[in-house]
Amino acid sequence: MLLKLFNDQITRYWENIREMLEASAPPLVGDNPGAVNQIMENILLGKMQCWVLYEQKGDVKAPEIRIYAMLVTQIWHEPGSFTKNLLIYALYGYSFVPEELWKSGLESLKRWAKKKKCYAIVAFTQVPRVADLVKMLGGDTSTTFLKLEIDK
Repeated sequence: MLLKLFNDQITRYWENIREMLEASAPPLVGDNPGAVNQIMENILLGKMQCWVLYEQKGDVKAPEIRIYAMLVTQIWHEPGSFTKNLLIYALYGYSFVPEELWKSGLESLKRWAKKKKCYAIVAFTQVPRVADLVKMLGGDTSTTFLKLEIDK
């Protein structure tokens, strides 16, 4: 199941979110020391969203919850046409995610993006497993993100 976190959950679990962002923020962030705090501010202001992919088992009164992944998204307007898309800004897996859980999580994300009138869900990745899952789910993996840093 995919759950969008509320502000009180963001602040309560901020250290976990911070660690996730430090491990998985896009390469364009560079070595900006204030980036993670700026991202937190954007999440709290509703400019970005934080999600948890989890599975719940056991008794309703004392459920066993296993968190598989965390992600941060942002509604992103393509700069040339201003087409609205949902950008998966950062994605971090804590353990191997079963295929069915990926599928249900992405379906939830698609429904949310559709309500926000997004054209597509977009992302960049360097993780072959993520690209393979997207391809398996019918997504287009033909584009590769390239980066050439400017000398300082």
